[in-house]
Parts: sequence; C-alpha cells; structure tokens
Amino acid sequence: MSQKIRTGDVVKLDAATDVGWWMNVFDALPDATFISHARSGRIQVANKACKTLLGYDIGFMLGRTTMELGMFETKAQRDALVEAALASTTFVESPFWAVNNELKQGQFSICEVEYAGTPTLINIIRDITAEK
Repeated sequence: MSQKIRTGDVVKLDAATDVGWWMNVFDALPDATFISHARSGRIQVANKACKTLLGYDIGFMLGRTTMELGMFETKAQRDALVEAALASTTFVESPFWAVNNELKQGQFSICEVEYAGTPTLINIIRDITAEK
C-alpha cells in the first residue's frame, strides 16, 4: 500500500478494513487525540500520543473525564476551554496538568460530531510547552 500512496494511485478501502485502517491512522497522529462523549465528557478512545503527553496509560484514561484526570483546576476552566475551542476555526491555547502535577501548555482543537447517533467530541492537544 505504501508504494501506491507514493505513486499517487488511489487506495481503496472496503468496509471490512476501514475501521482498522482508520485506527492505525488515529494511533499514528503525533498530537494527543481522544474521542469523548459530548455530554458526559468520558473518554472513549485515545491514541498513543495521549500517553506520551499526559503520562497516563491509555486503559486508565478510558471512561474517565479530563476533570477526573486532573487536567484542569476547575470545571469552569475546562468548560470555557471547550466552548472557546468549539467556536474557534483554529485552536485555543491553554495550560493543563499532566500526571505528577506537571504543568504544560497546549493548543486545543475540538470539534463535535455525531457518531452512531451520539454527540461526540474529537479532542486534539498539541504540546507547546517548550515554546512558552
């Protein structure tokens, strides 16, 4: 398949391979990316970069909210970030906490989509701590 991509040929996926293919793409993203339930905020899926950025094992993150992970000091801070990111056409910068009380700075991009009839958030965090 990589040869087809390099030569510009169209790579066709069938229904049986789409989910696995997209999960590989999702996991390969360099930015921390997770999918959460829009109403409860519970994380449903997280990529490998989440472990690198936040310091938590993926299994530990699943089913928890960013508040339960201690990423934000207050729910008001978290809610304001989500609201601003959903309204933004690019990203919103905000501090957040990783494991072991490590304060980091991130660029957050969040979009809401409906998946299988459920409002879902796609959350992307780029670590810009070193730049600040």
